[in-house]
Amino acid sequence: MPNTYILYESIDAISSIVYRQCMQRLPHDVRESIESYIHEKDRKSRLLGKLLLQEGLQILQVSPSWMYQIKKTVLNRPVISAPIDFNISHSGRLVVCVVSNECKVGIDVEQYQKLNLLPYRSCCTHSEWTALTLSPDPWKSFIELWTIKESVSKAEGLGLQMPFNRIRVENGIVVSDKNNKWYTKKILLDTAYACTLAHHVPQINLKISKSQFQQ
Repeated sequence: MPNTYILYESIDAISSIVYRQCMQRLPHDVRESIESYIHEKDRKSRLLGKLLLQEGLQILQVSPSWMYQIKKTVLNRPVISAPIDFNISHSGRLVVCVVSNECKVGIDVEQYQKLNLLPYRSCCTHSEWTALTLSPDPWKSFIELWTIKESVSKAEGLGLQMPFNRIRVENGIVVSDKNNKWYTKKILLDTAYACTLAHHVPQINLKISKSQFQQ
C-alpha cells in the first residue's frame, strides 16, 4: 500500500554505548563518512539519520541493505534504486527522515532562533518580505518560510543551489524555480522546531512517529 512515513528522534537518544554499538553494525565506508565529522553532535546526527532511514525502509518492507547502496545525483541528492524516495534533515538536536513509496518528497527542520533577517532578504519575494516585516515574530515567520522553500528545493534535488526568491506560494501550492508544483505540510514534531514536508501529489497517506530503533 502506498504510504509516506516521517520518523524523528533526538540525538540525545544516542548514548556513547548506543553510538558504538550502532557504528559497529555499519559498513566500513559508512562509518568512515560519519566519523569524518569533527563534532560529536554532527556524527550523532548523521548516524541517527541512517538509523531512521533503515527503520523507514523496514516499515515499507524494503530491504535495509538498500541503505548501503545510496548514490548521489549530479546535484548531490542522495537516492537509492529501490522504488522509494527519501529525505533527511537535522537541526539542533532533532533529526527527521521521510520515506515514501507513493511520491517524491523533501523535508526540512529548523530550530527556532532569533535572527538578523537582513542578510536573508534576497531569499524572499517582495510580498514575502513585506509580510515578514509586518509579522509579530518576523524571525519565527522567516524560519517557517525557510522550511517551506528548503523542503521544496530538497525534493527537486537542488538544495541551496535553487534561488529561494524564485520559490513562491500561489494559492496554497508552492511553485519552484523550475515551475514545478509542490504541496507542503507543516509538521509539528516539537514546539522548538519548524518542520515542513514537500510532496508532488495532492494527497498522501502520511504517518508520523517517533523512532523505535532502540526497542
